[in-house]
Amino acid sequence: MKKNKMVGKKTKFDIIQFILITVSIVTMAYSIYYLISYYFENQILTSPPKNYDTNNKHLSPNEIGDSIGGILNPIIGISGSILTFLAFYIQYKTNKTQVELFDKNQIEQNKIYERELIFRLIDNLNNRIYNTKTNIDGKSYEGFAAIDSLNKLIFKELENELLYFGRTLLQHHPDIIGEKFYYDIVNHGFVAKDRHEAKELKDRLVNMHLNERWEYLKELVYYKDKEPVEIQKILRGIGGVHFYKIPFDDLKESFYSGVYYHIYSKYSNIIDGYVRSFNAILNFIEKSENRNFYYSFLQNSMSNIELCLIFYYCTSNESNDYFRKQIKDAKLLTGQLNKYKCFIDIPSNDEMEIEIENILNIVDVII
Repeated sequence: MKKNKMVGKKTKFDIIQFILITVSIVTMAYSIYYLISYYFENQILTSPPKNYDTNNKHLSPNEIGDSIGGILNPIIGISGSILTFLAFYIQYKTNKTQVELFDKNQIEQNKIYERELIFRLIDNLNNRIYNTKTNIDGKSYEGFAAIDSLNKLIFKELENELLYFGRTLLQHHPDIIGEKFYYDIVNHGFVAKDRHEAKELKDRLVNMHLNERWEYLKELVYYKDKEPVEIQKILRGIGGVHFYKIPFDDLKESFYSGVYYHIYSKYSNIIDGYVRSFNAILNFIEKSENRNFYYSFLQNSMSNIELCLIFYYCTSNESNDYFRKQIKDAKLLTGQLNKYKCFIDIPSNDEMEIEIENILNIVDVII
C-alpha cells in the first residue's frame, strides 16, 4: 500500500515536471524564433542604429538609449529565460536526489523497525514458553517440557482413541478393512453362532445397512467399553493400520478434533496463550514485503515441540482455515515434523505429508 502511494506521488510529480519543462522549451523556442526574425529580417545586426534621424538631425540621448534597449532587451530576455530554466533544472535535479535519498533512508528505517518488532515478538513468544508451568498427574513441568508434556498427552489420547476409531471403521468402511482383521475377529470375537469365515463376515458387513451394521457389531465385537482385551487389540489394530490409508473425511476430522478438545478443555490457558502470541507473529509477517525471509527464519528456529503443538492445534475446531492457510504459506509443517513423536502408528513419509496437506486444507463450515 505504501509503495502504491509513493508511485502515485511520483506520477503526479512527473506530470507537473513535464508541463513545466514543455512550457520552458516552448518559450525558449519562441524567443529564439522571435530573436531571429527581429534581428535578421529588420537587418538590425548588419545595420547598427545611427545617432541621427532621416532628416540628418542628431537624436537625443533618450532616443539613442531606446534604440539600443530595443536591440539588447530581447537578447537579455532570452538569456534570462535560459538561465532561469537552467536554475530550475539544477534545483529540480537536486530536489529529486534529496527525495530519492530520503525515500531510500525511510525504506531502510522501516525495514529495521519491522525486523526489530518481529524479533521482539519472537522473543516474547520464547519468554512465554520459558515461563509456562503445568502439572500433569502430580508432576510439574516448566518451559519447553511443559509444552512437550501436552503434546504427549494428545499423542497418548490419539493412541487410546484408535480402539473406537477401529470400531467406527467397521461400521462406516468395512470394505477397506483387510481380511486378516476379519479372521482375527472370527477367532477371538463372539463364539459359536457367528464363527464365520473371514470373507463371509466381510461380505455380510459390506452388504448391511449402516444402522443394521451398528447393531450387528454390538454382538460381533461387544458393546463400546465392554470389549475383551483381545477384541480391543484387534480394533486398535484396525484403527492404526488404516488410519492414514482411508480418505480424509468427516470421520477423521471428528476423531482429531474430539481428541484435541479432551486435552484442550483442561489446558486451554497454556495452549491459547501460545497460539495467540504465535498468531500475532504470523499476522505481522504476512503483511511484510520480506515475508519469505521471516518464514525461512521461523522454519529454521522453531523447535519440533512447538511445531507438533501447532500441528495438533490445526487438527482442532479451535483453529480456523485462515490460520491453517498461514501455516501452509509459511511451510512450517511440511518436512519439519518428527513423525515418531507427532503421528500415531508411524506413517510413511508420503502418508505423513498427505495427512499434513489434508489437515491444512480443512475448510471451516459455517452453519
